[in-house]
Amino acid sequence: MDRAEALQDGLRIEWVCSPAPGAPLLRMGLQLSKGACVADALRAAGRGSLPEGWALAVWGRKTSLLEPLREGDRVELLRPLRADPMETRRRRQAHQAAMARPRKTRHRP
Repeated sequence: MDRAEALQDGLRIEWVCSPAPGAPLLRMGLQLSKGACVADALRAAGRGSLPEGWALAVWGRKTSLLEPLREGDRVELLRPLRADPMETRRRRQAHQAAMARPRKTRHRP
């Protein structure tokens, strides 16, 4: 079986990447041969290797380069986090609590 036949019987996946915060998502459909893994999708998307600190996920779940892909999978290239989400939420809650006005009640003190 030649490469064209292998691709015809292959699988279609979606590649998603957000290159920078606030930038629109880059999406592309990829046609891979049957039995392809995440590393094959990385190469097919034009990325030679995984950038330092970045991660890969399939449907939002972190994965390894050797994970086999299935028809219709969405492979996501994930940027490294700039801040811890839990710490950011704590700071935001503390700020909102400090800025809140006291509530008026109908009850006597």
